[in-house]
Amino acid sequence: MMLPEEGDDAGHAAPHDRETVEGLARRYLSWLLLTEGTRAERLRAEAEVGVSEEVRSRVEHDADPLPLLDALVAQAVARGDERLVTRLGAGPVEEAIVGRPDLAGRIAARCRAEPAWSEVVRGAWVDEHRARDLPAPLSALVTVLKG
Repeated sequence: MMLPEEGDDAGHAAPHDRETVEGLARRYLSWLLLTEGTRAERLRAEAEVGVSEEVRSRVEHDADPLPLLDALVAQAVARGDERLVTRLGAGPVEEAIVGRPDLAGRIAARCRAEPAWSEVVRGAWVDEHRARDLPAPLSALVTVLKG
């Protein structure tokens, strides 16, 4: 398998990789909804927490988690459920912005090019010290935490 070159996007992922991230994104978003559901749904979500851990691990450790984040953003916005958009912004996307400074420029470029990304990024909260280092338009989209 070839490693992605700097600046490669999800469009360059191998077909099986794209299917994998699309499926993981669907499972993660379904899991998010379960966490806010009935008691039975919340218990099921607790039993299926591995999907959340897998997404977090990929965002934190994959050389390029943007194909997964692209799939999550596209699917969350397409579902039209504001809860998903907000929780995605405050979850994996926030983790990418805060914990992966190497991705900030590419996420900012997505926000400039794709309204869906800007919509999701609005759910992220960033410490003011980190926010100062964010490229435009990220610094204007995120909620900046003072102090």
